[in-house]
Amino acid sequence: MSSKLFFIIGIILQSTLVYANYDILKIRRSDGSEITAYLKYPSEIESFSLLLNISGSKCGTDYNPSEPSATYSTFKFAELKVEKYGIDENFSPSQCGSTYKEKNNIYQRASDYNAVINYIKLNYSQYNDRAFILAGSEGTVVAPLITRLTSDIKAMALWAGARGMDMANEFFLNLKKGNSICSDTQPNSTSYKIKFNEIMSNSNSIHIWCSNEQNLSVNSYQWWAKILYYNPLNDFLNFKGQIYVAHGKKDKMIPIESTMLTYNKFKDQNKSNLTLKAYDNLNHSCNDSDGNNHCDQVFTGIFEWLFNQINLSNRSSHLKGEN
Repeated sequence: MSSKLFFIIGIILQSTLVYANYDILKIRRSDGSEITAYLKYPSEIESFSLLLNISGSKCGTDYNPSEPSATYSTFKFAELKVEKYGIDENFSPSQCGSTYKEKNNIYQRASDYNAVINYIKLNYSQYNDRAFILAGSEGTVVAPLITRLTSDIKAMALWAGARGMDMANEFFLNLKKGNSICSDTQPNSTSYKIKFNEIMSNSNSIHIWCSNEQNLSVNSYQWWAKILYYNPLNDFLNFKGQIYVAHGKKDKMIPIESTMLTYNKFKDQNKSNLTLKAYDNLNHSCNDSDGNNHCDQVFTGIFEWLFNQINLSNRSSHLKGEN
C-alpha cells in the first residue's frame, strides 16, 4: 500500500485510541542479517491480538512512530509492521540497492513476518496467539504465504485483490484489456513471454524490470521470478479463517477478473468464508474516473469488518476461557 493509504488508515484509526508503546524489534535471520519490525501495542491491557499491516512493493520504510496509533482498547490489538530485507528505521534510498534487490521477495517477507510473530510469542506475554492481516497490492500475495507458516492468522482483509491467477496471466489479461503496465516492454503478449523467459533464466539477477528507481520501485529479476508464477488461490482455499476482499473494477494493475476467479471458486466449493466488496468505478489507488479518491470510504468498510472479526475472536476466546 502507498504512504498515502497508510496515512488515511491512520486517520481512520484515531477514534478512541489508547496511547501505545512503540517498540523497534531486531530479529536475527539465519544468514546473520537483521529483520527490523515495529510493534505498537496497548499499555494498559493484559492481552492483545496482532494486526499485521503489510505494505505493497515500493522500497521504503514503515517506520513512523508519530503516525496516529492503530491501537484500540476496545478491540485489544497491537499493530505489527515488518520491513523488507535490508530496510530499517534509518531508511535512505541507498537501502534500495544491491542487497535489497538480491534478497527482497514475497517468500522472504512471509518468512520474516513469521519469525517476528514467533519472537513476539516468546517475548510479549500479552500476545494471545491470535493475529489478523491487513494488506494491499503486493501484500495480498504475501498474506496467503504467511498462512502457510503459522496457524495464528484468524482473518485477513485485502485491498486490490484476492488473486485467483498468477501474475504472469494477469499481465496477459491486462494486455487483452488494453492495459500496458510496463513501459520498458512492448505491449504485446510475445514481448512479455520473451521477457518472462529471460527473467526465469536469470532468476538470481538484480537487474530491474518494470520499475522506476526515481519513485523507489526497484523490483529485480530475482523478485519477479518469485512472484510471476505463484498463484495464491489454493492458499486462500485452504485458509480456515474469514477473508474480506475490496477491489476496484477499474483496477489496471490487478484485474478484477483475478479476484472473481477466487470468489467463484469459493462459491463452487460451497465455502462461505470470503466476502467480496467490488467498487464499480475505482482503480488500484481508490480513484474514480474523475480523479476523486475514495480510500476513506473503502478503508472505513475494511476496518468495520476487520474490527468485527477481532471482537468476535476476543469474545469467542473469552467464552472458551483463553487469555
